[in-house]
Amino acid sequence: RWEALSSSANRLGVIDLSARILGLLGVKRGNRISDDVFKAQMTRSAKRVCEILAPDGPSANESPINMLFDLADESLAAIEAITTDTQKNTAEAKQKLRSLRSGKGSLWGTYLDAGKIAAGKKSGADACLDELRLHAAEVRRNPALHADVKEFSRLLAEETIALDSQFVAYKTERGLVDFTDLETLLLELLNDETLAKRVSKDYDLVLVDEFQDTNPLQLAIFQGLRALVPRNRWVGDSRQAIYGFRDTDPRLVSEVWDRVPEKDRSTLPDNHRSQKGLVQLVGKLFSPHFDEDPTQNPKKPALSKGVERWLFDSKNNPDEACALGCGIAHLHAEGTAFGDIAILERGNARLKSLAKAFDELGIPYLIESPGLFSTREGELLLAGMRLVANRNDSLAAATVLHLLSDASKATPAWIVDRLKSLAEAPLDDETGRPLFELPWNSKTTIAPLETIDKHSLSPSLVVQQVIEALALPKHVHAWGNSARRCSNLDSAVRHARDYEALAFSGDGSATLNGLILYFEQLAAEEADLRFTPQGHDAVTLMTYHGAKGLEWPVVVLSGLDSDRDPDMWKPVVRSSTFDDDPLLNRELRSWIWPYGESKNFFTGKIDRKADKPLETAALSTLEGIDQGIRESDENLRLLYVGCTRAKQKLVFAHRHGKYKSLSKLSIADDLLDPTQGEGEHGIEGVDTTLVIRHLSHDAVDDFRIETDDHQTWFADNATIGVALSIPRFYSPSSAESMDENFTFECTSLTGESFFPGKVDESSFVMIGDAVHSYLASLPSLATADESIKTAVAERCLSAFSVTGIIPASVLVTSGDRFTAWGEAAYPGATWHAEVAVSGPRDGGGQWDGAIDLIFKLPTGELVVVDHKSSPIRRDSCETKAREYVGQLLAYEEILKGADATVVGKLIHFPLAGVVVSCND
Repeated sequence: RWEALSSSANRLGVIDLSARILGLLGVKRGNRISDDVFKAQMTRSAKRVCEILAPDGPSANESPINMLFDLADESLAAIEAITTDTQKNTAEAKQKLRSLRSGKGSLWGTYLDAGKIAAGKKSGADACLDELRLHAAEVRRNPALHADVKEFSRLLAEETIALDSQFVAYKTERGLVDFTDLETLLLELLNDETLAKRVSKDYDLVLVDEFQDTNPLQLAIFQGLRALVPRNRWVGDSRQAIYGFRDTDPRLVSEVWDRVPEKDRSTLPDNHRSQKGLVQLVGKLFSPHFDEDPTQNPKKPALSKGVERWLFDSKNNPDEACALGCGIAHLHAEGTAFGDIAILERGNARLKSLAKAFDELGIPYLIESPGLFSTREGELLLAGMRLVANRNDSLAAATVLHLLSDASKATPAWIVDRLKSLAEAPLDDETGRPLFELPWNSKTTIAPLETIDKHSLSPSLVVQQVIEALALPKHVHAWGNSARRCSNLDSAVRHARDYEALAFSGDGSATLNGLILYFEQLAAEEADLRFTPQGHDAVTLMTYHGAKGLEWPVVVLSGLDSDRDPDMWKPVVRSSTFDDDPLLNRELRSWIWPYGESKNFFTGKIDRKADKPLETAALSTLEGIDQGIRESDENLRLLYVGCTRAKQKLVFAHRHGKYKSLSKLSIADDLLDPTQGEGEHGIEGVDTTLVIRHLSHDAVDDFRIETDDHQTWFADNATIGVALSIPRFYSPSSAESMDENFTFECTSLTGESFFPGKVDESSFVMIGDAVHSYLASLPSLATADESIKTAVAERCLSAFSVTGIIPASVLVTSGDRFTAWGEAAYPGATWHAEVAVSGPRDGGGQWDGAIDLIFKLPTGELVVVDHKSSPIRRDSCETKAREYVGQLLAYEEILKGADATVVGKLIHFPLAGVVVSCND
C-alpha cells in the first residue's frame, strides 16, 4: 500500500507525505471521526476536487500517460530541424523541452510547464509547440489526473487509518496515553453513570478561561460537565478568537455559546487597561463589524496624542523596516522608553527584517531567535563545558583561550605558548617522543574549570559553574551589548534545564556529555534560541498571535497590508449543521493540489506550483466563499487583538496607500484621515488626538543611536574560585547501608521461587521494571479475578519486552501470595503503592524518591515495604536485604520529617517468595 501511495504522491508532486498523514490523523482523532466516515469524507473531498478541475467531467478520450513526453520529443526534433532560428526564446524552449523530457518534478505539474513554453514565431519554431500546448491545456480534463487524485485520497485515508490502529496498539501495549487520549477518555467517562454521579457530588463549580479558543473535543467535554455540575463559568471574548489554525472553530464555539440562556450570560463592560481615548477609538472602529458590541466603559483617564499614523515613503520591506525604526527612534527622543514599546507583525519573517534594521540603527530589541552558540559567549561556554567533560580536549582549550585573547593581535599569544610548550616538552626515554601533557596546564584561565565536579553536579549546575569559572559576566560587560549577552547566558541555562526535564521525562539520565551533544544538536537544527531578556530597556518584537494576553504602554501595529487569499488546500473540519453535541456532523475537507509542491529554501514553507485558474475556481465554490469569510473574520479579530494591547498610545504603521487589512475597518480613514498633513489632529467623538508622521528610510543617519561598545565593568581581577558544593537531590536507593545494629527476620511465602533462564544484565533491569509495575497494581486488583490479573501481568511484561523471559503466571502468583501474607500480617491496613516522597536529608540536600508500598495501619502508624526483584535463593535473602538498610532508613527519615511513625521496614523478594523484616 505504501509503495502505491508513494507512486501516486510522486505523480501529484506531494512532498512530506508523513507530515500530511500525521496532520490528517490529528484531525481525525481530534474530531472523533470514525474510520468509515473518514474514508467517505476523503472520497468526497477527492470527488469535489475533480468537479472543480472539470465541472463537465473528464474527457472521454483517455490518452496514454506518456503522450506529453512523446509530444515534447516531436516538438524538440521539429525545432532543432530549423537551423536558421537563433532567437533567445527558441534556445530556451529547446532547453525546457529537454528538461521536461527528463521526467523531473511531478507529472501533472509538468503539464503546466509545457503549456507555457514559447519559441520564435517568424521561423515557425513556435508553431512546432502547438500540439504539445494544446494537449497540456487539457490537463484539468485528463482522466488519468482524476484517477490519480481519487486513488491518492483513497490510499491516504487507508494509510492514516492503519497508522491510527498501529498507534493505538503501541500505546495499549505500553500503557501509554497522549493528550488527545486524555481528552477522549474524559469525555467517555463523563457518559459513565457511576462517574457522573461522583462528579456531580464532588464538584459544584467548573471554570473555563479563554473559552473562545477551545477545540470541538474540549467543547464536548465542557458541555458534558455543564450537564453534571450545578455551576459553570465560561469566560471568553469571541472577538479574540484568533487560533483557527490550531483546530479551533469559532463558529462552533459561538453556536454553543448562543445556546446558553440569556439569563445565564453576562458581560464585563469596564476596561481597566487602556486610556479613555483608545477605548473609545476601538469601540468606534470595530462596532460595525462585530455582532457583539465592542464598546466598553473606560476606567483610565484620557491622554493626548494617543493615536499615531506613520506613513512610510518606501518601496520594499527592508526600507520599510528602516523607516519604522526611525519612528521608534523618534518616540524615544520624545521621552518614550524603549522598554515601553512593542511592535506587532503578522509573521516571524518580518520580525527578522525589523531586527536587522534595528541593528543598523542601534535600537535595542527583544526577540527570540536562533544562534545562541554562534555568539562569542555561547561558543566560549560550550568550549568550557567540553573542557570540564574532558580536560585533554586541546581544541576546547584553544577555543577558550582564543575567545578570551586580544583580537587585535595578528598571532594570538595562546598559539605562541602552545608551540613553545610542545617544543620544550620532555621526551620519553623509550620512544624518544614527547611525553603527553595537559594542554595549557599552567594557564590560570583554565584552572578554575578543573575544580568543577562534573560527577556530582547536575548538567545545568555545571553550566552555571562554567559561567562563573570563566568569569563570563565580567567579559560580556567588556564586550558590549551586555544586556543581550547576559540574556544569552541565561538562555543557555534554560536550555540545560529543558534537557534535564527531557531526560527525566524519558526515564533517561542527564549527563554533561549528553548536554553537550544536546547543545550541538540545537545549534545544527537552528533551535538554539536566544530567549528575550526581561526587565531590560529594549523594544519588544512580537507577532500578533504571540501578543495575545499581553500589554504595553505603546503598541505599533505593522504588517497592515496583509491580504492573502484563503488556503483551500489544507485539511479543515467544519460542522454542516449545529447540534448540542459539538462533535456531531463534523465534516472533513481535504483537497489535494494536483500540480506539485516544493519547500521554500529560505522560509521552510510549502509552495505550490501556481495555477491561477484552478485557485480562482476553488475560491469561487461555496466552500471557498465560506473559507474566505472565515479567514477575513479571523484577520479582523487579529487586528482587534493588536489594537487592544496598547495602554497609552496606539500606532498604525504602513506605506502610503498600502494598508489592505486596516482598510477592512469601514470608518478607519474617516476617523484617522491619512491625507491630513503631518502634526496633531483631533478625532471626532474620541478623547485623544491623532499624530501623523511621514517617515523615510533615507533618514537613517539622522536617527542612528550611538552605542558604547566598550563598556567598563569594575571587578576584582583575582582568580575566581569555585565553591565546594554538594548535590541538591539524593535518591534513597543510593543511601549507604549500616546494618550493624539491625536484626533480620525472614518469612517464606507459599509456593516456589522463580529463576529466569540465561539473560543479560539489561534484561534483569527490564524484569525488575515489569515486576514493580505489576506489584504497584495490587491495591487495584484486590477484587479482580484471575483473568484480569493475568491480563495486567501480560501488559506489564509486554511493556518492558520480557514476555519470553518470565511467565505472567509467576507475577500473578507472586502478587497473590504477598497479598495474602500482607492481609494476615496487617489486618485492616490501607495499601498505598508507589508513594512519591521527598524530605530534608540530615547530611545536607534533599531526599527524593518513591516508596514501593506503604501499609497504613488502623492506628495511623506506617510499615514501609520495598520490593526487590532479584531472582535469588531463599537462603540468600537475608544477606541481600542487608544491602538495602540505608534505603529503608532514608524512607524512615523522610516520613518522620512529615510527623509519621514508622513501625516496620520490610524487604520483599517477590520472585524468591520471601519477606525480610529489618528491625533496629
